[in-house]
Amino acid sequence: MYRARLFVLYLLMSATVSAQSTGETWKQAANAYQEENYTTALSLYQLVEIEVSSDDLFQNIGNCYYKLDSVAQAILYYEKALKRNPRNGEVTDNLELARSKMDEPVIRLEPFFLVRWVNGLALALSPLMWGLVSLILLWLIAYAYSRVIRTRRQLRLRERIVPILILIMIFFLGYISYYQRVRSDGAIVMRSVELHSAPDELSPVSRMIEAGEKVRTLDQLDGFVKVRLVNFEVGWIPESVVEGI
Repeated sequence: MYRARLFVLYLLMSATVSAQSTGETWKQAANAYQEENYTTALSLYQLVEIEVSSDDLFQNIGNCYYKLDSVAQAILYYEKALKRNPRNGEVTDNLELARSKMDEPVIRLEPFFLVRWVNGLALALSPLMWGLVSLILLWLIAYAYSRVIRTRRQLRLRERIVPILILIMIFFLGYISYYQRVRSDGAIVMRSVELHSAPDELSPVSRMIEAGEKVRTLDQLDGFVKVRLVNFEVGWIPESVVEGI
């Protein structure tokens, strides 16, 4: 029992020391960035990344890469930051600025307006908040129905269906919000590469993809990945040139 307590105490002390060390490293990285020593700042932030994962950290790493003219790496980390916090407007602006540095990017085709509307609404709240809204609405519906039962009033068809439909919609938005954060098919092309029609270097080439381009991975075969570009064009590129978001 005594040894167990010592072990728990050791773990707590180790965690405290680790947190203090990480905080100090983050402070040193911020100071190096302010002094325009971006290489040192990047190295220090990467040490922090071993212990911490947050949109603020990914944004700082992206900023360092941007200052060092590593556009593809900057885009990758801005995308990582947005995946954790889609409502971070500063990261969105930085991402657009980094994309403007790309040579001949693929022209993006916007999805159907209804899809954009649903995604935007889903990302307005975190999955946890959508879950809380669902629970509150479910409680309100149960409370309202219980009062109706006590008064023995006959519910109209609209009064029965509309609350259930709203609850289903909120559950759906919560699922979309969660899915956007956990999906693992997003990737960034880290260097310029040819887009092939098949998983073979000798297959026909349809276009060049610039470093920093965002793609969706669809399949994997023989060292190649099948990707979909932002204009919905599909092809194969070497697995070694993409890095997941």
